[in-house]
Amino acid sequence: MAVADGAGETCAPAECICLATAGTCYRKCNAELDCKPGFTCDPTQQLCKPAGDCTTDAFCAVSLGNVSAKCAAVAGSTAKTCLLPCKSDQDCSRSGLSASKFTGSVCGVDGYCGSLGCTSDAECSLDLKGASGTVLGSVKMFCAAPVAGASVQWTSAITD
Repeated sequence: MAVADGAGETCAPAECICLATAGTCYRKCNAELDCKPGFTCDPTQQLCKPAGDCTTDAFCAVSLGNVSAKCAAVAGSTAKTCLLPCKSDQDCSRSGLSASKFTGSVCGVDGYCGSLGCTSDAECSLDLKGASGTVLGSVKMFCAAPVAGASVQWTSAITD
C-alpha cells in the first residue's frame, strides 16, 4: 500500500491504517512519540493528528509541512483547524505532473482542499501490489458518510 504522505513509500502488512472515505493510507502510531512535533496519536484511529486547534498560520505550515497552510474555520464550524487553500483541484492533488499521483483530495467550494470521498462501496477497493507491480490481491473497503464538521488532517507516524 502506498503511504499518502510518504513520497513513494509503501507499507508492510499491518503497518498502515487506510481510510476508506479519503482513499488514503498512513503509517499507524501507538504513542505520542511516534508522531512529529505538534501532532498527537489518536488511539482510536491509530493515526497522528494536529495536537489541538490552531491559532496561527505558522503553526499550520509546520504541522502540515506546507507553507500555504492556513488556520481557518471549516464551513459550518467556529473551531479553527489547519487547512490548505486552493483555487483548483490541481492545488490539492498534483496528479498529471511528472511523477505525481492523484491523492483523492480536491478543491472544495469553500476554497480549501478536502477529500473527494466516495458514492458507493464499489469505489472503495484497494489493490495490493508486489515488488514487481503485479496485483497480489485486493482489500475491500466501505464507503461511509463523513462525520459533519470533522476535518482532521491525519499524518503518518514517524516511527514504528
